Amino acid sequence: MNEDNSKTWVREWAIEVKKLRIERGLTITTAASMSGISRDSLARYETFQSEPMLSNAMAISDVLGMGIEW
Repeated sequence: MNEDNSKTWVREWAIEVKKLRIERGLTITTAASMSGISRDSLARYETFQSEPMLSNAMAISDVLGMGIEW
């Protein structure tokens, strides 16, 4: 996967994470805690300031019940 495709995937994933988190009534703090990551990390992912490691993306996706394709 080239860098542009990677960036697009991360952005789409982050948008979906935020949408599902809000739909499920979870705060960033709660979703992060359930995922085993820091609140600051999740906030940076949702605002496109940082890209998650695969393990973090999978943990967040599992909590929100969303599929993940890396």
